[in-house]
Amino acid sequence: MEFASSFQGAAHIGAVSKDVTTSEDYIGEFKIFWAAKEECQYLFNWSRVPGNDSENLIQFLVDNPDINLYWAENATITKSDDDRIINISIDWHSAEVILAANNETATVKVGNETIYVLDVRTEDGTLNVYDCRQRKISESVDGEGYVMVDNELAYGHIQVVEHGSGIYSSDTDFNSQRLNKSTEAEYQPTTFNFSDGFSVNFSSNWMQSICSKDKKAGTAIHKKISNAATMKDDTTATKSSMAFETSFNDSIHVGARTTETRISEDYFGRFNVSQVIKIDDARSTSTSNMSNSSDMPYCP
Repeated sequence: MEFASSFQGAAHIGAVSKDVTTSEDYIGEFKIFWAAKEECQYLFNWSRVPGNDSENLIQFLVDNPDINLYWAENATITKSDDDRIINISIDWHSAEVILAANNETATVKVGNETIYVLDVRTEDGTLNVYDCRQRKISESVDGEGYVMVDNELAYGHIQVVEHGSGIYSSDTDFNSQRLNKSTEAEYQPTTFNFSDGFSVNFSSNWMQSICSKDKKAGTAIHKKISNAATMKDDTTATKSSMAFETSFNDSIHVGARTTETRISEDYFGRFNVSQVIKIDDARSTSTSNMSNSSDMPYCP
């Protein structure tokens, strides 16, 4: 879907897929451009595993960074008697690809843990398995009123929450596993008349929370601007890195967590902050114009 809208009223935008969930509400006078694109890659035919398509499945399990079953390269593939479960095993390692009852998805599981979900389509009487990803979301918003944004991207590895009332502009580009977001906001109390005799008063300063998490590695990076009368921010984030330049008037919290490192920073007042945090092999390094402490950061 792609659209460009200008309106005085209320708008809701939402998207749901296996790796993206977005919910956005705008009340007031806004201009919005929004576009999303999903791409699907053919992987294998269910009836040809084990068989001619076994190598396609193995390469996907090994090469996909969100699965990374490195041990599967020389694994043995078998299938259950009812043709619903593909078993991949070698030595003490094993995994399963389980076909859903409705033949529309197939779940990759290691033990009891679901680590990936594939799409299944019935085509020419056979079941073909695809990897479908939300490859790109582009959005530009400009206007005045009340804003509420709550997005989970890249299988929930990147979370964005933003809300407040007043003058607002934002450009967002999510491309596969990377988020680029630029935001400017200035608080103003907002009263909106939905109809004769019914009006709503919004009096919320600006809040922005961006969190990057690598769930398997147990690492997190978090930046949260709170109660800001003014806010200008440029952020680039992946599940293991965050770089931002921000200026604000009230407070900000910056934190990172790995198995070996804790970074926690809080600033109250009017500040300009420029920072880069990268996590490599479960170790974090930070380049900043501020100091660090050992407190554990908040990250939802």
